[in-house]
Order: sequence, then structure tokens, then C-alpha cells
Amino acid sequence: HMKTRQLQALMAEFLTDRLSRQDFLATFARQTWGFGLWDDREAAELAGQVSLLLAEYTGGHLPQEALRSELQGLFLGAPVLVIGNNPHSPIPMFSQENTQVLELRTIMVGA
Repeated sequence: HMKTRQLQALMAEFLTDRLSRQDFLATFARQTWGFGLWDDREAAELAGQVSLLLAEYTGGHLPQEALRSELQGLFLGAPVLVIGNNPHSPIPMFSQENTQVLELRTIMVGA
């Protein structure tokens, strides 16, 4: 199953338009099947929150811009490590996904 960092990286791909809506929906569905049984509670909770948003969206109850806005809110709630005394240099606590996640945070919070 996916870890929290992988879910956040997938969200970052979609939110920075590097992944189409259809590809995001398909990848998310495939990678998070059975998330309620995951041992990683943080990842399961994030997958559940995103899943509810996607259900509202695909059911026609949430416009695409609202979906993106809600996903951004979930994404920005991710843990961030600030290096030194510079709060304008947030470094996400990820490894392989650092570049795209940092880019998204910079775009969204103007850091």
C-alpha cells in the first residue's frame, strides 16, 4: 500500500498539473484499494479524506476547482521541517519527492 509521502507526492503531481485528473483518479483508486485495513493510520486517514473528496467530485457534488482547493488544504496540512531560522524555506519531510513537493508549497504559500 501507499505511504503518506507517496500519497502526498501523487497529490502534488495532480496539483502541479503534471498528472491529468483521469490519471490521478485511476492511480489513486488502484494504489489505495483497501486503505481501511492499512496498519499505517496516517496514510489510511489521508487516503480516506482524499477518497471522500473524490467520491463527492465523481458524484457531481463537488466542482473540480473545489476538489483542487480541498486537496491543496489537505496537502498543506502535511508536516514540514523548517531548516535553521528561515521560516520561508520549508523543506517537506520527504526524500524522493522533495522537488515537486517543495515546488508546490512554494507556489501555494509564496515561500
